[in-house]
Amino acid sequence: MLELYHSGLTTCSKQVRLTLKEKNLDYVSRYVDLRAYEHYSADYLKINPNGLVPSLVDDGRAIINSLAIMEYLDDICPEPPLRPADPKARADMRRWLSASDTTHMSVMTLTYNAFLKPEVEALAESDKQMVMAANPVPERRERIRRIAYGGYSAEEEARAMEMTAFTLGQMEGALEGSDWMVGDYSLADISLFALTHRLGELDTEIFDESRFPGVIDWHQRMLARPAVAATLEAGTAETPKSGPVSTKGLR
Repeated sequence: MLELYHSGLTTCSKQVRLTLKEKNLDYVSRYVDLRAYEHYSADYLKINPNGLVPSLVDDGRAIINSLAIMEYLDDICPEPPLRPADPKARADMRRWLSASDTTHMSVMTLTYNAFLKPEVEALAESDKQMVMAANPVPERRERIRRIAYGGYSAEEEARAMEMTAFTLGQMEGALEGSDWMVGDYSLADISLFALTHRLGELDTEIFDESRFPGVIDWHQRMLARPAVAATLEAGTAETPKSGPVSTKGLR
């Protein structure tokens, strides 16, 4: 039995939920409320000692890290395939998985300043200290400290925008003459879509048709997929808390 511990419409949770839906796999959904700090509970830390979502439990064995989970799902359920059979194309797919992981850190910087900074700054000092102490990952403790006490600087936000634009530019080139990132639809598309969907929510100036028309067209093709529509549906048992609505209509 597959059990997915996730937080609905967060970027990494979307990656795995979309993979499961593309595979049409049955699973038990275990929603983890991040705002209630359920990911820091003793029970959840036994599943994922990093205190992060998502986590997949398969017959009692936990698999953590969204990209590792996505490949695991393609291993245990090869149809429909979400990785190229050709070794060179598969290596290219993994390059894009790595790029999505790296760019995710920049998108997180933009997300923290746009969405989470006011909420974290409003916490009582005792709550801020509790959240930082509960987080088992030093790098994430530092991120929480940064947004709780001033947020990221304009210079840091500009660097995050630059890194994100670099990845979008690389995607633009890869999509020339192709509907999907590595020829056929794959995990590369799923992992990168979770990021572009967040950029649409953020209404960032870089996620724009005038700069990256091929990426925007690809994003619209992704939105047309039934599995994507099911993943993004808000207000379900899997998505009790929806993300912000993009004014660009890209959601």
